[in-house]
Amino acid sequence: MDDNLNCDGIQELFSFEKSAVPLDDGNWFQALKEAAFRWIEIWHLSAYHDGTQVHALYQRHNASFVWMEFVANCAVARCEQSGRVCDCEDPYVARNIPAVEATHFLVRNHFEIPDGLLDNLKSLTNDETRAEPPQPRPLSQWEGRGLLSNERESAGEYRVIDLLQTIRDSAVFAVQELQSGFHEGDRRATLAILNLGARLFDQFPVDPKKWWGSKSTVPPKHVDLLKLQWPDGIPEIRNEVIPKLRQLLDGPVSVIRQSGSPISDPDRPTHEEKLAAEQQLNASLPEIDKLTVRLSRTLDALESGAIHQQLLDEAPKTRKPPTDNEIAAYLHRQLFNHTNSEINTKLKLGVVPGTISRMISKVRKWHGEGNPLPKSLDELGKFAGRTQTVDPSVLDMGAPIESRTPRQKSKKSD
Repeated sequence: MDDNLNCDGIQELFSFEKSAVPLDDGNWFQALKEAAFRWIEIWHLSAYHDGTQVHALYQRHNASFVWMEFVANCAVARCEQSGRVCDCEDPYVARNIPAVEATHFLVRNHFEIPDGLLDNLKSLTNDETRAEPPQPRPLSQWEGRGLLSNERESAGEYRVIDLLQTIRDSAVFAVQELQSGFHEGDRRATLAILNLGARLFDQFPVDPKKWWGSKSTVPPKHVDLLKLQWPDGIPEIRNEVIPKLRQLLDGPVSVIRQSGSPISDPDRPTHEEKLAAEQQLNASLPEIDKLTVRLSRTLDALESGAIHQQLLDEAPKTRKPPTDNEIAAYLHRQLFNHTNSEINTKLKLGVVPGTISRMISKVRKWHGEGNPLPKSLDELGKFAGRTQTVDPSVLDMGAPIESRTPRQKSKKSD
């Protein structure tokens, strides 16, 4: 929402403008043929992974107005300056709006008001554009609205650990912006909160051929973060931290999101309702802060290998993690594309080729669930804080004078 572009004498800028877009009243809108003017409101919001959210206002040659919302997969300002067409994402939200709402859009974005719309300013000042609800609606009224940001990649392509890192970064940014108190008009805080809300409620399309859930029912079309394949060792994040963050942010963030809708939209929150959302966010800051710290510490433990080591220690109680040989076999395949026979020889395993395949498959599944692995064979020995015991006397012997070091373990006969 930081940049605003005003384009007189409309030329093609967005990919849908040559074609027809359905309106909310059942008619169709063809921008290049019908529009005389176009004004653009851009939201620089990382909640939209594949582009930028755009609100566009079109004035037809007959002086009527169309308002649109869509996602553009490009830097809109650069496309406008270079004359390139910006590719856009379906679905598009498009509706006819009255002149007073068009005036509200222009005023909110600091555009110059055309002479024909100046009379609407009085109506906006007197707030005569819509009837207010008799009482402020509870925040639960907006829960689940305007937060979903569908991903284009299949759910199986995402690792939960990577998504949690994105949520952690978004939460840190949001907490920092909320520390000075959130209020309407604070754009940085607004974008931070909207981005965190979108990350918490992302939806991921499911490829039925790669469905990991029950085979007795048809897989769902989409799943959210909590339904993905989670790594072992972090149940408190899945069962406590993420659900609690979602609970704290759902209603307030949806109110903020709906505040950008046209003023005739019955779901557009009133001033009192927006104030309630701001108060809820400010009151929730200490709890959001604590949850963010818990998430960050857990991710640090995953990155350092501490949780992996804990899983190794608890292996008799839980599913056993891969052994060093299994991880080494996986790395040989991933890094060097070695065959089963080559891996068997290099690691001196003395097993049949089928065993190598099962070893690699086990590690691939473990890693795919988000568990950390060393990045190279050199890191394998020191990964996850593993230590090697050494006879103290060896440490004082200095450099070896022979081609090999003395035995570090005594023979049973000694």
